[in-house]
Amino acid sequence: MLDLVRLVLFFGILTGFAEVILVAVIKFASLASAPAGWASPDVRLRHSYVWLSPHIIWMAPLTLSVCLAFPAALLAFAGRVSRGILSIRNASVVLAFFCCLSLLNIYPRLYIVAVLVLGAGLAVQLGRLADARRTQFLGLVRRTTRWLVGALLLLAVTMNIGGVLRERMRVAALAASLDGVPNVLLLILDTVRASNMSLYGYSRETTPRLERLAADGVTFDMAIATSPWTLPSHVSMFTGRLPYEFTSNFLIPYGGEHTTLAEFFTERGYVTAGFVGNLVYCTEESGITTGFTHYEDHKMEPSEFVKSFALGRRLEQNPLLHRLLSHYDVFGDKDAAEVTDEFLSWVDNRPDNRPFFAFLNYMDAHEPYLPPERFQQQFGSGWERSNDLNTYFIRWAARAGRAQMRTEELAAEVAAYDGTIAYVDEQIGILLDKLREDGLLQKTVVVVVSDHGEQFGEHGLHVHGNSLYLPNLHVPLLVAYGNNLPAGGRVATPVSIRDIPATVMSLTSLSGGAPFPGRSLERFWEPVEEDSERVVEPVFSELTDIRGAPTTKSLVVGRYHYIWGENRTEALFDLQSDPGELTSILTPENLELVNSMRRMIAPHIRNDAALWERLPQNE
Repeated sequence: MLDLVRLVLFFGILTGFAEVILVAVIKFASLASAPAGWASPDVRLRHSYVWLSPHIIWMAPLTLSVCLAFPAALLAFAGRVSRGILSIRNASVVLAFFCCLSLLNIYPRLYIVAVLVLGAGLAVQLGRLADARRTQFLGLVRRTTRWLVGALLLLAVTMNIGGVLRERMRVAALAASLDGVPNVLLLILDTVRASNMSLYGYSRETTPRLERLAADGVTFDMAIATSPWTLPSHVSMFTGRLPYEFTSNFLIPYGGEHTTLAEFFTERGYVTAGFVGNLVYCTEESGITTGFTHYEDHKMEPSEFVKSFALGRRLEQNPLLHRLLSHYDVFGDKDAAEVTDEFLSWVDNRPDNRPFFAFLNYMDAHEPYLPPERFQQQFGSGWERSNDLNTYFIRWAARAGRAQMRTEELAAEVAAYDGTIAYVDEQIGILLDKLREDGLLQKTVVVVVSDHGEQFGEHGLHVHGNSLYLPNLHVPLLVAYGNNLPAGGRVATPVSIRDIPATVMSLTSLSGGAPFPGRSLERFWEPVEEDSERVVEPVFSELTDIRGAPTTKSLVVGRYHYIWGENRTEALFDLQSDPGELTSILTPENLELVNSMRRMIAPHIRNDAALWERLPQNE
């Protein structure tokens, strides 16, 4: 029996470590072998995504060992019933079979039948080898198991206790904080478009708590995202930079080319923390966590252990399992209440009551739009959404056949989406009430914004990341700071979310030496001379393809929205007369206006030689 326990630990830990090594190879070597044009030489030195917690280093070997204990127990029981079944050969075959299944599942392109056949063949051969050299094999297992267990324990302790110690060391190394500086709270409502918020006149009461906050602050009626998807928009909000000024795409994390808000505030004695629901593009892998003294992304829960090894991930993604458990999102997803609770727990126990910069990402409004039960029918359309096997169980897969949805189905999608917004609004209200109760809200700069919007059939498009039309770009933006801003102010002029860092610097009086470009939005509520006019500035956005190559760029200038795409495609919309962007006014009669737009967008294209050559020059 002792040998069986050793075999379980030997196979489990060794396979777990092997999986970790293979995942690391995939993570760090995939870009180096990517086809030409997918990444520049310097970017090829970076890593790509595997979308897993770094704790898989110890979770995978531990979880595999626990999983192997079950077939080992069955084998031990069978050995009591029939002598001869519990042999080194049989035990090795059974344990090696499960290990091979997991290792082979690292490569998702292998068909399940191929995995089973290959796994069985390898296991049988390993069993024969173990039986033929039984003494040497058992000696190897006995000698190495203790070292494997020791390495596993060391990694688990180091990564858990080490993380706590690192955070304490970062806090201890902070400079003395300045007196009287406010806290900064950045609340990002992932995938929330402005047009579905009652704060912006939507007929459904989706954001009553944000409306209450807006009564004490300034709301921007035409805030424009720099990109229609998460990562570049977040980087813009953290650095003040436009997407073409840094390197990232759907497969490559942000490269850290520019100073972030977290880094800047940390250098000035703030404690900095991030709490995120987006576990795809807002984790430590994304590259945006640099500078934070505290960061919470992946949860330490059973689903993370299951996802730590390849066979577990394959099972976790099985739609039948999701239907059986009535869970139609990814396992381990983090809802708004959890993000709020994480932040409130941290802020109550932050070191030395220092001023803080905190970033929260609420992911609930992202597809598949699954609000808690009490919000599911709040805006019910009368049509029941069907949780079929291929519909809602993973976040990052756009629902197949969206373009063919009937009117009732689309209405149900929108109603569910509105329910998620109302849920996030409720949780923000809880957060603000607690800060107010603790006397913190009055001395905290609060910025509420979204990284991008969402499409529900406009221009025949759904979800996001695929166009630069307003449903993807028009996002909420609200700034509040106690009694320091014009109460209930509204700004109609189009503004960019890239100006958030400059605005925060101005409100905290830390602009001196700040590395953030852009201009403070404070200019819109400061008094101006009667005979002066505010300059209407172009607001830039960009869409890249999966490789990071720019495909479409746009400008919002006053009432006009100009979209320029590759292959010399252009469109110009008058948002005042055509808010739905249904008819382009790019006609010979408007050539002067079009050429003006071309001149304004030219600086944003000139850095891309291939695109610059295709820019029409009809001045």
